[in-house]
Amino acid sequence: VVEKRTKDGELIYRLGEKGKPAAWQEGDPFNRPTHVAIHPDSGDLFISDGYGNSRVHRYDSDGNYIKSWGEPGSLPGQFSLPHNIAMNGSDKVTVADRENFRLQTFTIDGEFVQQIHSHRPIAIINGNGSDTNLYVAEAGPPPVQEGVRRLGRRVVVMDRNGTEMTRFGDEFGGEGHDQFIAPHAIAVDSEGSVYVAEVSYTAFGSQQDPVREVTSLRKWKRVSG
Repeated sequence: VVEKRTKDGELIYRLGEKGKPAAWQEGDPFNRPTHVAIHPDSGDLFISDGYGNSRVHRYDSDGNYIKSWGEPGSLPGQFSLPHNIAMNGSDKVTVADRENFRLQTFTIDGEFVQQIHSHRPIAIINGNGSDTNLYVAEAGPPPVQEGVRRLGRRVVVMDRNGTEMTRFGDEFGGEGHDQFIAPHAIAVDSEGSVYVAEVSYTAFGSQQDPVREVTSLRKWKRVSG
């Protein structure tokens, strides 16, 4: 389900029914949706429905269904676990098509615009105010490539067209102040600082002997630009 609530947590409306997912990979809303982007002007919702579906659904601000697009696959306009979605200006959305190792950009009406390679993009967010950049968190490699340098576990900052502006995160994953273990969500505040939440305990801490807690939230402060 997807819920809209007040700042005090009171339910305004709910999309979908709890405990009644749509048929797996059949395209109807919802089967384990992953993220929501909100249009800055209209308030329309763009929902990536990624764990049990391969779709993006659009609703208006009152929760009325508008349209959906996408299907399983690797061609343009198809998805393999759309894990996050972000507004790209007011006329486009960009989808973190995680297991296709790419970002796909569409018009808000679902027309394909472009695709850009990214290493397992797991989270994406747009900047605030005059900051029109996109911030993309990349997941690490599969187990067979564990320990290989420069495969994900970083944040890439790009402009609306996908041109890389900068990146941060060490070329190896780890617990250092400049490293990531398992990025999973990203946010940007009004000052341009970047917050990255990680599933570090699940991916790493729970497998240690003895089991231990691991840093799971990091803040990176914007220092220029």
